[in-house]
Amino acid sequence: MNRPTFLAPDLMSARQLMLEADLILSNHSGGKDSGAMVALIATLAAELGVLDRVQVVHNPLGILEWPGSAQIAREHADHYGVRYVERAADADLLDLVRARRLWMDALARYCTAAMKRGPGLAYVTEAVTALGLDRTAVVLYGLGLRAQESTARAKLAPVAVHPRSSGRRTIHTWHPILRMTENQVWELHREHGLRHHTAYDQGMSRLSCSFCVLASAADLIRACQLRPELAAEYAAVEWEIGDVFKPSLSMLEAIARADGTPVDGERLALLKLRTKHNRNAYRLASARKKLTREDAPAGLTDRITTLRAACADLQNQMRAWGYEGALDRWELVG
Repeated sequence: MNRPTFLAPDLMSARQLMLEADLILSNHSGGKDSGAMVALIATLAAELGVLDRVQVVHNPLGILEWPGSAQIAREHADHYGVRYVERAADADLLDLVRARRLWMDALARYCTAAMKRGPGLAYVTEAVTALGLDRTAVVLYGLGLRAQESTARAKLAPVAVHPRSSGRRTIHTWHPILRMTENQVWELHREHGLRHHTAYDQGMSRLSCSFCVLASAADLIRACQLRPELAAEYAAVEWEIGDVFKPSLSMLEAIARADGTPVDGERLALLKLRTKHNRNAYRLASARKKLTREDAPAGLTDRITTLRAACADLQNQMRAWGYEGALDRWELVG
């Protein structure tokens, strides 16, 4: 097996953990970072004589996933001769959005918990049980996150004990490629002869969900061009729940820019009004819930009054537009 010309210091420091681990799981989305992570993990595991403990785990996202992602993940597992596993969530993400009535954002990424972390941890339980050990199992769970991608990711520890550890298992969340650059990721693909997803060749800079709230405007617009039917479904959900997909770019705008057509200004203005109303209504409902607790923060009553007034004003603005559809959706607003 070809050893990379570089190995991240964070990976080298994990050698002892790899030797101690009963399971070494490499989560694979089908993207370039996942591929680089598998290359690093498999290479070092082979050197240490523990390649048989490595498994590649893919969490399918259904229609929201870029077609062919699972095939890439499987190919990468086969390339190194390690086990490939798929575990999907029972839920449909757009159904979760409809139920919550708010899109995800950087601070509330319930999509990741429901569609990736949940199935991933469920598989950890399954795999540990299958080991049949009479002691605490040690699990290394690799995630292909890189510091270069965001300030939040730059603050991540290379290795940390997962809060879902227990007497039966100690799970170490591991970020093997945390300090790698994008250029190094692609270099590793070339060195190991790994195939990458065609979405990169079609103009996507990242591969996550086809439409991700953390994606750049350029990626969202390109995704609308590549998957127009799914984009239309997202836009329908956006209008249904009255919440813009992301504050800086609604699906309504992204589709118009992808098609090179003018955006419906009146519909967009009303959508933004509904978004303000529903976001304030959500905050109002949350504040009222906190008010019932003994440890309710000071000033909460004043905040509730302010939020109620804001909701009432936005409701009046929407009525002036002749819109009534969103006003009865939050029973705690009135």
